[in-house]
Formats: sequence, structure tokens, C-alpha cells
Amino acid sequence: MENAGSVAALDGVLAALRQHWGYGEFRSPQGEIVANLLQHRDSLVVMATGGGKSICFSCRRC
Repeated sequence: MENAGSVAALDGVLAALRQHWGYGEFRSPQGEIVANLLQHRDSLVVMATGGGKSICFSCRRC
């Protein structure tokens, strides 16, 4: 369940995604992964090479 703080945090991450990487939105399932990380949920992410795992963990630190 999202609260106002997590929605604001996700907006900040999306702004960083646009500013630093030039993408307007996350690909599926990146948005869900980032939302879980922002809510401090443990996440095990298994995706193919080049699937976009690294950006999920990198852009929440910007």
C-alpha cells in the first residue's frame, strides 16, 4: 500500500531517472521494483542480462 511519502519518493526517483539517464519512465517491472525498495521491502530481482536491474538500485540513490 502506498502512502503520500512513498508517492513523493517515487516522483523524486522518476525525476532522477529523467535527469541522469534521460528516460521518462521505468520499463516493466522496474517501477514495481523501485516502489518496493522505497518502502524498504526486501527484493530479489531476477532479470535477463540487459533487463535493467542496475538502474532500479542506482537511481533511488540519486
